[in-house]
Amino acid sequence: KQWYQRRVRGPESLCIVEMGAQDDSGGTNTTTMFLNIGLSIGVLLRTVMDNVTGELSDTRTRYLGTRAVKLFRIPVQGFDAVLAISSRSWLSYFYQSRFHLSPLSYETLEYACGFSSEQCSQGIVAISTNTLRSRDIVSRADCFIY
Repeated sequence: KQWYQRRVRGPESLCIVEMGAQDDSGGTNTTTMFLNIGLSIGVLLRTVMDNVTGELSDTRTRYLGTRAVKLFRIPVQGFDAVLAISSRSWLSYFYQSRFHLSPLSYETLEYACGFSSEQCSQGIVAISTNTLRSRDIVSRADCFIY
């Protein structure tokens, strides 16, 4: 068994998201379904999930921090992304035909949700140390520089 399977009672958070890219001609989309699992030991598991059979394959792991990982699906530039919150926050997204997991340049968050309004076309509203915060999302390439 993998080391994380021996130490974990169960997942803290689950998030299923379809990620991929549009080809350069603006035609067909190539997407893959992922099951993201946030563990209580600060580890994120990302597994490819077959959208017909539900079969899981190609599991990747990444240590994100000292706290349990909470996952939130948020839209970024019209595509789904996953915000993973531990002792540090991370954004999981697909950009320029590659999968990315980038740290956020912001204080520790507890919960988050994507939103849009007339004043902010795309942003995040989050709770951080009993304070409600909202921020614009600049772009996936900028990795949430606030």
